[in-house]
Amino acid sequence: MKIILHNTSPDPVIQGTEAVLNEIKTFRTTFDATLVQVNPSKKPNNLYPAWSYGLAKVQTLRQLEKEYDIHHIFCPRPMNLSYLKLLQKPKLITITSNSLLSVKKHESIAISLASKNKAVLCFEDKISYEKLLEQKVPNIFHIPPVVNLEKISSTEKTNGRHILMASSPWTESQIKDKGLPLIFEALQKRPDYQITVLLRGQFESQIKNLAHHYGILDQVHIVNKFVNVDTYLKKADLTILLAKHAGIVKAYPHSLLESIAAGVPVVCNQRISLSNDVRKYRFGDVLIQWNSDALIHSIENAIRKKEEAIDTQAYTTQFAAEQVVKVYEQCYRSLMKT
Repeated sequence: MKIILHNTSPDPVIQGTEAVLNEIKTFRTTFDATLVQVNPSKKPNNLYPAWSYGLAKVQTLRQLEKEYDIHHIFCPRPMNLSYLKLLQKPKLITITSNSLLSVKKHESIAISLASKNKAVLCFEDKISYEKLLEQKVPNIFHIPPVVNLEKISSTEKTNGRHILMASSPWTESQIKDKGLPLIFEALQKRPDYQITVLLRGQFESQIKNLAHHYGILDQVHIVNKFVNVDTYLKKADLTILLAKHAGIVKAYPHSLLESIAAGVPVVCNQRISLSNDVRKYRFGDVLIQWNSDALIHSIENAIRKKEEAIDTQAYTTQFAAEQVVKVYEQCYRSLMKT
């Protein structure tokens, strides 16, 4: 079976730093697959509406349909992708975030994708999947993301306060929406805190200016290149990822899962679906109130409870490529019979 993979997210400035593209790489090496970039933007931004995606690639895709069997589209959220109606072969759409839990129109778009476009929807977020399942929406599945954790090694931690932020802003507005002003305010109150921020080739000057504004330049370490995240996890006492709005990060962010696999506690907030498992399996702490005092409390809680995590290795097995790809292969085979 031959698969056409569609990427709706623009390519990052630094190759290898975008989680969905890393997932797609697994599919390209596992299946006989080709990748088509359908986002018309050359860099991360929100300039183009979703309905315009893929229209310039329809001729290419129709030509590929002569040789390939299935379209597999990766989307950060449910999107009105008008070009899908112009394609003939079966379609499977992977939704990587949980945005439909808080954005009503995303729920209706998802239902439309499943019914009008007759596409199979695979949600990485279990809660989104269960919500639509209750409404008897057809052709939906829950399949976890592929996260390559084989190179992540467990490390013994000190009782320091070195924080890692490994999922950086994708657009300039995400500097605020991913909580950097809040985090920096917490560092301002706690001079013993240090943070390393891994960037994707953008916004270094803006984040340095923000650190300067809070008077914490000596506490902020910016890395703006491709790195082996395991190197930085070895130095970290905690990994943090915040999202002011559902949908700006994956439901199960790779940076937090890598941290959990390494035995490094995490702090995230309730907008991120993984927070339910963070609480359930004691992988860290969940921020409830969006203020710096609450964040400091969460950081201290997470570090204090780091020995209480429940069998991280068994938990992270569900994201292994071999296991996830096997489920997708079953979906592909079912699609080919329709």
